[in-house]
Amino acid sequence: MTFKNWYAWLKQLQWSRKWFVILVLIRPIIDLFHGLKGVSPFLSPLYIVGVATPFLIIASSLSGKLKEKKSLEPDKLFFGFGILVFLNSALMLPLYFSLDVMGEVIKYISPIMLFFYLRRFINSYKDFEGILQTFLISCTVPYLMIFYEFFFNPIAFEYLAEGRGGAMRLQGGYADIMSYAIYILCGFISASYFFIKAAATEKPYIKTGIVFMAAILGLVAIKQVSSWGVFLCSLIIFSYFFSKKKQGFIFVILIATVIATVFAPEIYNTQINPLIEKEIAVAAGEKDVNYAFNGRMTRWNNYFSIWDEMPLYSKIFGVSTSGFDEVPVMTGLGMHSDYIRILFMTGVMGIIIYLLFFLSLMFKYPKLQTKDRYLLLASVVVVLLYSISTLPTLYMPMMYLILSTYAYYSLPLQYIYPKVLNEKAV
Repeated sequence: MTFKNWYAWLKQLQWSRKWFVILVLIRPIIDLFHGLKGVSPFLSPLYIVGVATPFLIIASSLSGKLKEKKSLEPDKLFFGFGILVFLNSALMLPLYFSLDVMGEVIKYISPIMLFFYLRRFINSYKDFEGILQTFLISCTVPYLMIFYEFFFNPIAFEYLAEGRGGAMRLQGGYADIMSYAIYILCGFISASYFFIKAAATEKPYIKTGIVFMAAILGLVAIKQVSSWGVFLCSLIIFSYFFSKKKQGFIFVILIATVIATVFAPEIYNTQINPLIEKEIAVAAGEKDVNYAFNGRMTRWNNYFSIWDEMPLYSKIFGVSTSGFDEVPVMTGLGMHSDYIRILFMTGVMGIIIYLLFFLSLMFKYPKLQTKDRYLLLASVVVVLLYSISTLPTLYMPMMYLILSTYAYYSLPLQYIYPKVLNEKAV
């Protein structure tokens, strides 16, 4: 999709869909004003967008402008998971009411509402491609900021502890480095999808090489071990699909050789090893297991001890039913793992339904074309890997892209390939 075609697509959208596209486009700029929340929540564009999003979804759904969709297996599973999120959120508000808790509850329910909104938004490949293109355009801001910080002058930075290498990592104008990481990784995945698609008719090798280098530059700047892990897995997946053609295979080998000989030793010694040597020491038995995951294991053990004391129904349906004082922490950002946060938030039943949702998406994988297999697999892997030590479902910019992907591949096959329904996927 050229910029001209993208702009024509955007212009013809009705307000019930246009607002979301504009939000995706300007979100990297909105996030730069996170500091205003310290002055007043009412002055923070980030807070305003967070509160407005559920209301815009509701207004769009009631407008009659969005098409109804037949409920499919992924929808049913995500709906079941969403019921448990809404149930626990509804219990949290009166029991632990504060402005902070209200803000957290909005974070919990927004991804659920967004998924079902996108299921009705995305009716065709053109809609899906338009959202992907919008996200790529929005990545221009963080990528330019990374370039400026890396080569000219840091905008904002933090120092790692000596035990993790003591290096400085850049975070730009964002609240944390995860905001940078989202655009680096999701931008890479989106661009890679278009490169695999283009490889069938043209040779997008120069563009691909530039995106490789830009992603590596960003990862060197932010120095986050989880993002390195996600990137390497995404790179392996991309290399597998991109190398299906002979020219692509040669290009992948060339890029891998350059990275392995020029960049890899320095990156590993200065970036990755200082961040993982503590984990290696834990695995080797040289340090206590509580030091694992950068010390997060201690926190997890403490809260699992509290979870053990809760009644059985709270373990099955979510900790908000327990009335324990620790509930807001156990369901929030402090868990540093989406698996654990979701387990506490929705109980054993919720985490099982959540994982079954991913499995239901992958049932369509064998029927998809190469480019779509790549994007679906990469979008699932990036969330599952990040969920080990971060909270990807609470970062809405990431959910804009990821949930759009899940919503698109939840469609019946005749919507994904309307002209080749009876043809074999390639």
